[in-house]
Amino acid sequence: MAAVSVVCTLGEIVYAGSANALATHLAPAGALGRTLARFELSTGLGLAVSPAAITTLAPHGPTALWTTLATATLLSAAAVAH
Repeated sequence: MAAVSVVCTLGEIVYAGSANALATHLAPAGALGRTLARFELSTGLGLAVSPAAITTLAPHGPTALWTTLATATLLSAAAVAH
């Protein structure tokens, strides 16, 4: 379990240091405010929903938890790419 915490912490460190800069860099000309608002909304929504999702999924075992979270992540990435 400690290894999972270390991996999550490292991922969060990389994400926190570069996510806003990447969103700013990729924003279309004239849409910086809208792009950053969408980015922050998606981040805030994830932070708001994740405790309830993890609490609901954890009793069903690690496979249910991680499969659901990985699927949600991939769907979110596909939506952002679209």
